[in-house]
Amino acid sequence: MNKEQLINAIAQKTTITKRDASQILDALSDTIMEAVAEGEKITKGGLWLFRAKGEEREAGEKSQNGRSDHHPGY
Repeated sequence: MNKEQLINAIAQKTTITKRDASQILDALSDTIMEAVAEGEKITKGGLWLFRAKGEEREAGEKSQNGRSDHHPGY
């Protein structure tokens, strides 16, 4: 799904315009990037996790392949 498709989906599932959905998506993206740049992690209830690239995973955190084993320094 690209940005335009995501904006359309947000607009269809809410009562906001595509323009408003685009502004919200841009604000969300900017906020996430700023927080990650400051070293913060952002999570949404197991749905997604944003953090700086190269930051070590925490014990029990699933990798991209779905495994929950922990590898220090990975």
